[in-house]
Amino acid sequence: MSKKEVRFSAAVTREQAIVALERLTAALRAGPVRVAAGDREVVIAPREVLGLELEVSHKPGKSKLELELSWRELDADDGELGLVIEPAPETSGDDADDADDDEAEAEADAGAAADDAGEDAPADAASDDEGGK
Repeated sequence: MSKKEVRFSAAVTREQAIVALERLTAALRAGPVRVAAGDREVVIAPREVLGLELEVSHKPGKSKLELELSWRELDADDGELGLVIEPAPETSGDDADDADDDEAEAEADAGAAADDAGEDAPADAASDDEGGK
């Protein structure tokens, strides 16, 4: 049996991409999935346990998210994913990276300042403050 393949590439709006992903999600929930583009069509039947690969990258002027689901002979899931996918706060373009960098630097500076203050203060100063409240 020969390999069947459908490839699709187009510039779409974010809403069109969301609709396509929602349709894919609904089809995966239902069972077998039919994908067609032009004169090509592939029907796949995902198993209960899937391999999931997610790659996200960003550089000035270009961001990319790749999602791959695969299955073959996987018998059990990997338990807790340790993967967070959620809406991010809105930012203006590449300023998001700058804001993340600035925030990380501020947190590091604040942590270092707190460490320095802790070294200079007497060990019993914190307990004296607690008792005076």
